[in-house]
Amino acid sequence: MILKRKTGPVQLIDVAKRAGVSKSTVSNVLNSRPGFSEKTRRKVEKAIADLNYVTDKAASSLRSSKQWTVSYLIRDTAGEFLSDTVTARITSGLSETLSERGYDLQIQLCTDKVLNPNDIFRRRSTDAVVLTCSGTPSETNTILSSLRQMNVPIILIKNKCIGALDDLAIIDQDDCEAGRLIVEHLASRNARNFWYISSKVKWYTLEGRFSYIKKALADLDVDSRLRLIRADSESYHDVIRAVMAFAENDPPPLNAASLR
Repeated sequence: MILKRKTGPVQLIDVAKRAGVSKSTVSNVLNSRPGFSEKTRRKVEKAIADLNYVTDKAASSLRSSKQWTVSYLIRDTAGEFLSDTVTARITSGLSETLSERGYDLQIQLCTDKVLNPNDIFRRRSTDAVVLTCSGTPSETNTILSSLRQMNVPIILIKNKCIGALDDLAIIDQDDCEAGRLIVEHLASRNARNFWYISSKVKWYTLEGRFSYIKKALADLDVDSRLRLIRADSESYHDVIRAVMAFAENDPPPLNAASLR
């Protein structure tokens, strides 16, 4: 008897037969659902590796209405995009974590104040939106209202909105505590003249940190001076240019400076 070698892509049933489990068990492992042992998970993963099985995301999307895609929207009116160190690190973390879970990351830059989600995501649907947004809380609310038309969960990073919105999670940092720690550390080293260097594009985090540093200096009740310097961008050359111009016009003795 001549055995014909199977041609075509490896199917879920092939993985199930190789691992000695059901198709539903393989599906549960692939989608990180509960209901199987660690030993079973290892068997299925070995079968997947042995057969070079690749999940058909298009077919999976049709069955579950899941797109296996998360969109990262960066609203930056300066257009610095991934040249910003913080944004680059957020992007790297999102990409690595989502990839481990079988999701793709779609990155979209928006430099406009008015956002139309139908234009931003016209080529692909998405399961969720992660938003980093420059501007005021009021402007952020306008963008969030537009995004809610997509009916997907939204995660807002390092920003705040006005009022509560459904399906919205906010990931923020404690700029009040950061401001206090900055002032306490520098004041302990006898710093009394501070230059705070920030971009002309107003980010909620940077504006908040400046106000908290100002408050912490007032609470410390020492003779101090805090000056705000606006650079065209956060690039090295723009920062140096802004500092030099400021120093020429108002050259107090400098003890400490803070930049994002």
